[in-house]
Amino acid sequence: MTANPKVAHDQALAAYLRKNPKKASLYSQNALLGKPLGAKLDPTRPWSQSGLSGTTLANPKTVLQNRLSSYTAQTKLNQASLMQQIQSNVAQQNQQNNLQSQLQMKQQQLDQLKSKMSQVQQLQQKQIRGNPGFAKPDYSYYNTCDGTLDKARDIARAHSDIMSVESFTKTMDGYNSELMVVTVEMGPKTIPAESKLRMFLNFGQHGREIITSDVALRLLELLARGPSACAEQFAYTPEEKRKLEAILMNSIIKVSPM
Repeated sequence: MTANPKVAHDQALAAYLRKNPKKASLYSQNALLGKPLGAKLDPTRPWSQSGLSGTTLANPKTVLQNRLSSYTAQTKLNQASLMQQIQSNVAQQNQQNNLQSQLQMKQQQLDQLKSKMSQVQQLQQKQIRGNPGFAKPDYSYYNTCDGTLDKARDIARAHSDIMSVESFTKTMDGYNSELMVVTVEMGPKTIPAESKLRMFLNFGQHGREIITSDVALRLLELLARGPSACAEQFAYTPEEKRKLEAILMNSIIKVSPM
């Protein structure tokens, strides 16, 4: 069969225009059919002609639009993926920065603690070197244990009409402990003790609280003055003085200075 030159020409032209889409705007659909040239391509119609022996030529503008749409969609996807990756990296970086900041704070706290511990150790070493024994009170101001007991006995002996002294001793595991109690009874002995108000005041000192024994001695000195003079030291009004004096006359007070 002899080849049709017109069909061959159309096929060659179609192949050329596919490779050079910019040239396609110079031709109209009729040009492919061998009719006069010069008509612009109709962008609203698909550029296809069945007379080209089954060859279909796509509209170049449509092709470009499709490619542009595809490229735009892909670009948006790439941008979204890149943005997610950036956000993830930023979050990881922030987390690392926070951890690093917390670690630095912990290290600073640890350094401060070490510094304080070192200062305490140095102070303890100075105290040990400067004072190898126990701390001693200023006995020009405070009373010693023996001095406190001796003064309490002296006050009781000087006012034996209203005061008496008792001592109780206890030994345990080789350690001896003595408890001295001064009993103060200002009221008449004819009144039964069971009917009187009874009080026990323990001024036992311990640790760095040694002022209590001095308070006990001062109280014994006030009680030794008698109910009227003692009540006058504590009362603010005559009525209070009268009531307090009556209480003292009907009370038995036991004082343990230590």
